[in-house]
Amino acid sequence: MVYTAQINLLVPSKSNNYKVSKTGKFFKSREIKAFEHFFKLCLPAKIKNAKISTNFRLEYDVYLKNPSQDLDNTAKAVLDCLQSSGAILNDNLCYELEIKKFIDKTNPRINLKIIVL
Repeated sequence: MVYTAQINLLVPSKSNNYKVSKTGKFFKSREIKAFEHFFKLCLPAKIKNAKISTNFRLEYDVYLKNPSQDLDNTAKAVLDCLQSSGAILNDNLCYELEIKKFIDKTNPRINLKIIVL
């Protein structure tokens, strides 16, 4: 089974979006919370309801506004969103990952494909 979607959002760098409180607890920044919320809204129902529970391959093209943004940090954000939306049951089921980075200052987006192995 193959699932595809285009998500018209700019992916924030997830590693820079965790904050530490004065008590030492980690929490998400507003930026990452907003991204996760809108990602779920943009994800087609077919993918949200997939509940993939076997190994899968994730391929996506990420179109960023800024060429200095790290590509590897986008994977954390995308996989976490797929898991929290219910598309995948656990991101540790991702056995293959292919990411391509492009620059589009006017239309940041993610073109993703999930291939169930």
